[in-house]
Amino acid sequence: KRYGIDRKDFTWPELMILSRENPIKNSYSPEYVTKSFMKIPFIVSFNIDLDETANAVADLVIPDLNHLERLQESVSLRAGLPGFWYAAKPVVKPPFDAPWNDLVNPGQIFLLIAEKVGFADELYKVLNRNWKLTGTPYELDPSGKYSYEDLVDRRLKVWLGPDKGLEWCMSDEGGLLVWPARVEEKYKGAFRDGRLHLYYEFMVGVKEDLEKTI
Repeated sequence: KRYGIDRKDFTWPELMILSRENPIKNSYSPEYVTKSFMKIPFIVSFNIDLDETANAVADLVIPDLNHLERLQESVSLRAGLPGFWYAAKPVVKPPFDAPWNDLVNPGQIFLLIAEKVGFADELYKVLNRNWKLTGTPYELDPSGKYSYEDLVDRRLKVWLGPDKGLEWCMSDEGGLLVWPARVEEKYKGAFRDGRLHLYYEFMVGVKEDLEKTI
């Protein structure tokens, strides 16, 4: 029993979806990760190449778009840097013959799955909360139907302002917005509450586990 989970009550998931993840390559014990993944009945991998995980365990590999081809409202949020984020907008089309020149990114596919399976209303509720759309003109109606582009447009307008939506970001003049950092953002250490975290207490448990194994 670890992390509050009793192993005898653990059940393997029936489906796992990976998006540009290569846990077999990036783990300390690739052979154990591979054996574990083989117990999952169906694995989907969104990827731009056939990496170790896709080759070894994926039942379905869906070609992903690279950063110059995809429209995504947030590729990454940097921890500890509030207000710092970056997104991606397509500047080139996939260089393939039709219909492969119209490949879409995983976000569009996940939205379609939500609509087909029938939980789009729950998805919209989550987006309202996580994207802080609630109470704004851009709040999503759970009973409505929205395109991926509309969702991206609403999030951008909440983040950047009503004049900085998808149309502005896709224009030649738009897509880059820079503002001066506040003192609190430049010198975070001076404004921290409490002590600095110098010792990772979870390493005590890791040490005990290693000693049992070795």
